[in-house]
Amino acid sequence: MSSKHEQEEKAAKQISDAVNAMSLDSKVVAELLAHTHPTLQQDFMRVCLSFIKVMSEKTTGIDLRNQDSVNVAKKIASKIDYEDFFLARI
Repeated sequence: MSSKHEQEEKAAKQISDAVNAMSLDSKVVAELLAHTHPTLQQDFMRVCLSFIKVMSEKTTGIDLRNQDSVNVAKKIASKIDYEDFFLARI
């Protein structure tokens, strides 16, 4: 990786690899993340909301494997004012 977003590419790969584990219990992961340092919780929420926004705007690469995610993202994103979106980094 030699792009200016090397750190972000590594993080995305690590997250992708982790969720690719078929036995991963997403509810347990969510509960564990909810008990990390408050700043990490805020940072992860920022990533999650950004992912929802990107998925809600997706127009290509949609098939049966991700259609439900796109649909749910659109519903969630319609409730969020991204212009007013701010999560403090303290």
